[in-house]
Amino acid sequence: MQLGRLLWDRWRIAWREVAAATVAALFAWVVAQKLFGHPQPIFAAVIAIVALGPGIASHRRQAWGLVLGVATGILVGEVVRFITNPVAAMGIGVFVSMMIASSFGIGPVVPIQAGVSLLLVLTP
Repeated sequence: MQLGRLLWDRWRIAWREVAAATVAALFAWVVAQKLFGHPQPIFAAVIAIVALGPGIASHRRQAWGLVLGVATGILVGEVVRFITNPVAAMGIGVFVSMMIASSFGIGPVVPIQAGVSLLLVLTP
């Protein structure tokens, strides 16, 4: 198959989900800024893109998993913030948040998002 035809077929399949993820990310960003006063609402935009990205079997399940992972990472991040050694806080926090998120049994996106969210919480 020609490369041009292959790319066209892939784009034809993906464009609706890519467009939906783009609109959702922009909407989440604006809502988080205007309604909740967050100056840089990166979490909101990232969740929208990851939840609605192309090729996801269940966008609803993916979205709930992301929300659960982000919440877990943020909560654990706020607790381990009291550890004075930042490297220890990061190591303990990532491990604990990912273990807690793994216990939900929803899928790999939950512990991954918990670990990433924790890192973002601990990064100044």
